[in-house]
Amino acid sequence: MGIDLALYRFRIGLFSHSGSTPKTDQHGFCGLSFRLVPVATLILLLVIAGIELNPGPTSYSCKYCELSFSSISQYASHSIIHSLRKNFSIPCPFCDRSLKLASLESHISRFHRSARLRPQVQRIQAVKCEVCRMDLTTRKEYMDHMYSHLENGVNIQCVLTNCQSLFSDKRKFQKHMSRCHAGVADFFEPCTVAVSECGFSSDEDCHDEDNGNTDNTEDTQFDCTAGNAADFDPYPYHLIKTELAKFYLRLEGEFCLPTSTVQLIVEEIKLLSELSHHRLKIALKQQLESFHLDQLLVSSVIRETFKADPVFNVHHKSEDTEQLSTHYLRRQYWEKYFPYVEPQEHYFGLNTAGKKRIAHIISIRKTLEILLKNPKIKEMLLKSFREDDKPPSSIKKDYKDGEAYKKHKCQHEGGNCIQINLFQDAFQFNAFGFSSSLFKTLGFYYSLANMDAESRSKIDLIQIAGLILENDLKPSQQEELDEKDILKEAIQPILDELIDLKTNGIKVDGELIPVCLFLLIGDSLGQHTVGGYVKSFSCEFFCRFCPISKTEFHQDPSMVKPFRTVEEYDAHVKIANAKWQQRKKQALSAAKKATLRKAKRVAEGVASRCSAPAKKTLMKNAISNDAFRKLCAISSHAVKYRPSPFNSIPGFHCSSPSQPVCIAHDCFEGIFKCVLPCIMKYCIATKEWFDLPTLNRRIRGFKCKGMDARDRPKPFKSIDKLSGNAVENWNMIRLLPLIIGDLIQDQNDEVWQVFLNLQEIVEYVCAPKISMAQVAYLKQLVMKFANSLKKLDDYFPDCIIPKLHFLCHYGDLIDIYGPLIRLFTLRFESVHMFFKAVIKNSKNYINITKTMAQKYMLRFASHNSSDLFPAEVVYDPASSRCINLMSFPDEKKCALPDNFNPANYEALNVIRVKGTEYKVGFYVALSSSMLSTSLQMGKIDTILLDSSNHVQFLVKSVEAFNSFEGYYVVSETKAGFKLIRHEELTDYYPLPSYVLQGKECISLKHSICDEI
Repeated sequence: MGIDLALYRFRIGLFSHSGSTPKTDQHGFCGLSFRLVPVATLILLLVIAGIELNPGPTSYSCKYCELSFSSISQYASHSIIHSLRKNFSIPCPFCDRSLKLASLESHISRFHRSARLRPQVQRIQAVKCEVCRMDLTTRKEYMDHMYSHLENGVNIQCVLTNCQSLFSDKRKFQKHMSRCHAGVADFFEPCTVAVSECGFSSDEDCHDEDNGNTDNTEDTQFDCTAGNAADFDPYPYHLIKTELAKFYLRLEGEFCLPTSTVQLIVEEIKLLSELSHHRLKIALKQQLESFHLDQLLVSSVIRETFKADPVFNVHHKSEDTEQLSTHYLRRQYWEKYFPYVEPQEHYFGLNTAGKKRIAHIISIRKTLEILLKNPKIKEMLLKSFREDDKPPSSIKKDYKDGEAYKKHKCQHEGGNCIQINLFQDAFQFNAFGFSSSLFKTLGFYYSLANMDAESRSKIDLIQIAGLILENDLKPSQQEELDEKDILKEAIQPILDELIDLKTNGIKVDGELIPVCLFLLIGDSLGQHTVGGYVKSFSCEFFCRFCPISKTEFHQDPSMVKPFRTVEEYDAHVKIANAKWQQRKKQALSAAKKATLRKAKRVAEGVASRCSAPAKKTLMKNAISNDAFRKLCAISSHAVKYRPSPFNSIPGFHCSSPSQPVCIAHDCFEGIFKCVLPCIMKYCIATKEWFDLPTLNRRIRGFKCKGMDARDRPKPFKSIDKLSGNAVENWNMIRLLPLIIGDLIQDQNDEVWQVFLNLQEIVEYVCAPKISMAQVAYLKQLVMKFANSLKKLDDYFPDCIIPKLHFLCHYGDLIDIYGPLIRLFTLRFESVHMFFKAVIKNSKNYINITKTMAQKYMLRFASHNSSDLFPAEVVYDPASSRCINLMSFPDEKKCALPDNFNPANYEALNVIRVKGTEYKVGFYVALSSSMLSTSLQMGKIDTILLDSSNHVQFLVKSVEAFNSFEGYYVVSETKAGFKLIRHEELTDYYPLPSYVLQGKECISLKHSICDEI
């Protein structure tokens, strides 16, 4: 397909704003202002490139509002109304790829050039020049003749199809012909002019008067404004109003602006729209009056024209029934047109200060039903049902490979169920001051476990279930003596709904599917709080998994006992409750005696003074504070005297076990912060291999690459303490051998070996995929690590902590829950940042749980009215390039399949797949074996992306050998090339290389498990 060079230049010329043309001029090719040029550019370039339609779609539906359009130009023009949505992308009408607006044109140009054209032609009779009355029989003759008049300074009139437009400038006439008469065929020649759906001619040399094409084509009147709003409406009135409502929704929900600030913005927009109307009415009236129109007609035209302004109307009550001018009216609109769920207040008594206790609860059923309306989430749910039939494997990839899930499935007799994981954690807003804990809030969030592992970690897919002030959960003495479970009363609506979901289920494709609470997730303190265990980790029994004592733990840090069973838990609850009842009677009896003694002393004082005492209570509390503390501390083998409120849910019990560990709190912010400073102190003070300034200078000067740069290790403020957050500490463990490896004079030093042992443990613990053989090896590593800390206790004082005991359980817990990294809690804790931003911006601590809950649900409504999922494949179209096989050496060509067609691919240097960024020069794992000390790695040479969104890597296959010094060394031997798909990678994570002492080195993010 081709196009006349002159016509091509005319079309390109439409984008020029040189000369006297102001940048705010309207562009005739699409009727949009200059700010919409990217869309117009896309439409025009589609035509210039000769883009055609395949025989597939005859109409194009918008995935956001379901409007249908008959052409790509209309489809692309309409899409701009949704372009500010989160995760906005346009589905390609010819394949499964979703792209940004800027990427769609190049994608269609490269991969869909063979798409079908819908032939449209306009045949007209010979025309006569109005200037010289000359008969003109072809389009080329007509154009050349008119050019000659214009070059001689003669004004002309276009006579095609009764156009009658007047021109005195050759350039304007060229634009007019390309815009409005591009579909006009040569007048008497039987050639067919194929007109693309964008409304522009794209025939092969259609202006050649010798073209003798005689194909019979249906005569169809060409629409010269195929992409113009005059013939189709890409921006319906109701959509503009909805987008404006969503703009206000995003201000409150996503950007956390206070309602008062949003109202100020609304009032400013209202005023500006009034002022704008005033100026426009004056200008329009002057223009209409210049045509000597009747005043009544002028007034009517102005009135009816300005009635069509949705921005003005929704801010003025007299113009539209659905208003956005006040917060109350906006809330009504959001509830009607957006998936907004109103938080419910739950009153559960008075706190110790005499104020109302109020929890704000969000219906899990309602939010879950909204989530399941998303086609991607629903597809993942149905996919998880199908995967239940897979045979068991020795490789643990997700929670479904664990024994806990297999045990849970036995409840449903082979049927399906929806699993949710409930996370709880307390967070505060003020780090310092007397009010630091005054507004500390306990939050309950949940995620849908049936989703893919990478989707469960997305913050937008984590939903809130309830918010409660932590101070409201503290019982008074009388409430405790009355055996009231304040935590259970606070979360009773959540418990009731979970029981209802388990019993009555949710409809999915007409089938009732039960919804089950699968796991409780959180840090150790939170897990013990909601699980009915002791909150103090310094007591004799501290583990929720096994009944080990502190004495036994300190004697043998690597010791673990069998997991406690449900029956043992319930038995210990009864034992603890019996102790509590006995202690309660003793405390009340002692308090009664103390009251009598005090009354006697008071009476003796009255007798000696011969006057009545001031009116006051003899005993402020029922029992003494010391007795109350001892009463609350009663437990039996770490189990409290009151069971977990979640045990009331059918089929769920905290000791089943259903409360996994948290790697971040146990390792990154627990063991690391104890052990790593001790190792650095040993290297600096004892061995004098380096000093603290040298260490910090090395850390600051280390150039992290890739995703390591996001959370680079933090320098030590003090040798006694790690100063980084969880992920920064994780990277510190990974990269420290590369940072100071050349300063370690004895790699076999027993203290340094403790560090290398810990680093290897972290690699296995953080693995997203792990085999049972690796689990067995992990148990040995942990046992060695724990015993080393005991043996070297002079160098590791105070490192035998309860979290070390939890680490000893990790091997068995992986068998129960699958890879522990899949239950990472830090993504849940990221939601805290939203609430902190809400309170910071609102500057209002009155009823903060209500404020936070409402803002979060506004955010929920905003996100669920857009794309919850970003595109799986994201890249910069400007960086893509065509593949030239001629430039490939033979060794690269040999790696390509015989049917490889470079026209179907584009080459990239950087691409993001499912949130993970891949770059040329990074390494990906190809294979591994526990029997070998080396890894087969692939250095990314070229990233290939085909039209179906499939990503492939052309990699240089190399071998990386374990140095046993905390990193792998890349072999310098000659290696071949290999083409591998993203789905076929042994491990998804790309690794940058670092240079240490002239060697190219790699530090693993986690251990590599190759499926056999």
